[in-house]
Amino acid sequence: MIRRGYLLVAAVIAAVVAPGTAASATATAPGSSGHAPSTPIQHLVVMTQDQHSFDNYFGTRPGVDGIPAKACVPAADKGKPCIAPFAIDKHQSQVRLRMSAAAEAIAVDGGRMDGFARAQRGLQAASAAAMGYYRPEDVPALTALADRAVLFDRWFASVPGGTIPNRLFGIAAQTKGDVGSVPAAGWASMPVIFDRLQAAGISWRIYVQNYEPALTIKTASAKARAGGQIARVPLLAMPRFTRNPALSGHIVDMRQYFSDLAQGRLPAVSYVVSTSSTERLPTTTGSGENPITTVVNALISSSAWPVSAFVLDYDSAGGWYDHFGPPVVKGARLGMRVPAMVISPYATPHTTNHTTLDASAVLKFIEGNWHLAPLTSRDRDAGNLAAALDFRQPPSQPVLVDVAPHGSSVAQPSSITLYLGYGVAAAVAALAIGWAFQGRGRRLGLEGTNP
Repeated sequence: MIRRGYLLVAAVIAAVVAPGTAASATATAPGSSGHAPSTPIQHLVVMTQDQHSFDNYFGTRPGVDGIPAKACVPAADKGKPCIAPFAIDKHQSQVRLRMSAAAEAIAVDGGRMDGFARAQRGLQAASAAAMGYYRPEDVPALTALADRAVLFDRWFASVPGGTIPNRLFGIAAQTKGDVGSVPAAGWASMPVIFDRLQAAGISWRIYVQNYEPALTIKTASAKARAGGQIARVPLLAMPRFTRNPALSGHIVDMRQYFSDLAQGRLPAVSYVVSTSSTERLPTTTGSGENPITTVVNALISSSAWPVSAFVLDYDSAGGWYDHFGPPVVKGARLGMRVPAMVISPYATPHTTNHTTLDASAVLKFIEGNWHLAPLTSRDRDAGNLAAALDFRQPPSQPVLVDVAPHGSSVAQPSSITLYLGYGVAAAVAALAIGWAFQGRGRRLGLEGTNP
C-alpha cells in the first residue's frame, strides 16, 4: 500500500479553486507570451523514469499485449532448460542488468526476442533475472496510475541503449550514439525543444530532484558524467544553457514544482526529473512509484489540472525481457518497448492505446500544440499523442490517485481540500519534498556508473 502521507501532501500542497472555474484561474510562469495552444492542454508535464520494459511492469495487466502464455527463452548456456518469465519478489533488490545497445541487439535477436539470457551472460544471476516481471499488486502505484490513464502498449525507447542517449533524444529528437557517459565537451550545439520554446516566448521549466546548480558539464567528474543529474538533464551538458542566467534559471529544484502549482504558475511545458528515485536497478520499485504519485497528485490538486496532461514514460528497457520486437523507423530500429501513459482530464481511464510511439511523440505534441517547428524528421513524422486524448468531452473532475489496503482508489477530494488555499500549500512545500523525495545524502552525479 502506498503511504497515505503522500496523498495528504499532494492534496494540501496545491489546493485548487472549485471545479468548473479552475481553468479560468490558472496562471502561468513569466514569459508565457507565446502562441496560444491548439488544444485545451495549456500545461504539459513530462516525467521520464529509468530502465524497465513494458512486460516487466505491465506484462500481466488485462487488456494489453502482454507476456505470451508459453514464453520461454534459451538459457545463456547451451543444453540448459529455457527460462520462462517469472514473478519477482517485489521486496528484493534486483541485480543490475547489462543494457547497452550491443546487449539489446543480442536480446532482440533480429526481432525474435529470444536472447535476453545470452545478453546477460557472465553477470552473476543476471541471465535468469532478466526474465522477471512484476504483478499488478507488486506495483500498486503504477497500477493505480494506469487505471486512471491511457496506457500505451506500443511505446518504445527512441534508440537502442540506455539512459543517456534516450534522455538526449527525448529533448532533441536525435542522439550521438550509444554512450554510457556524457562526453567531456557535452552536447555543444545540438538544437533542443527548449530552444524552440524560448524563441517563441512559451514558458518552460525543468524541475530536478535534489538539484545542484554547480554540477554541470564544466565541473562534473568522469563518474558524475555517467549518472545523476548530468545523465538525466542534457541541458546541463550544454554550455549555452548553463552559462546564460536567462536560460539556466529555467532549471530549478523539484521543490519549485510544488510551489509553482500552489501559486498557479505552472509553465506551459514542464519536465520533472528524478535523480535518486529513478527506479533503476538495484532499487526496489517503491522508491520510484511513490514520488511519481506525489507529482501526479499535486498536479491533480492544482488549479492547472483542468487544462493539463501528464506523460510518464521510461528511457529504456534496462535489460528486462519484453516479447514484442521493436519496429524499424526511418531505417533504424527503435529501442525496446517501455511503459508509458498519459493522465489528463481528457484521458479516458482504463484505456489501452496500441499506436506505435516513442519520445518523439511528446516533442511532436509540444510542437503541434504551441505551433513550433520540428527539430528533425523523427518528431516531424512521429505518431500523434494528441489522438490519445478526447477533447470532445468536458474535463473530468479531480480524483487523486491512491492505493487503499484493498486496491481501491480514493474518492474525489472534498470541498475542504479544494479550498485549503495557496498559503497553506506553500507553507508545507518543504515538508512534501522531505517526504516524497528522500535521499538527499546521495549526492547527484555520484550514483555509480550505471546511469
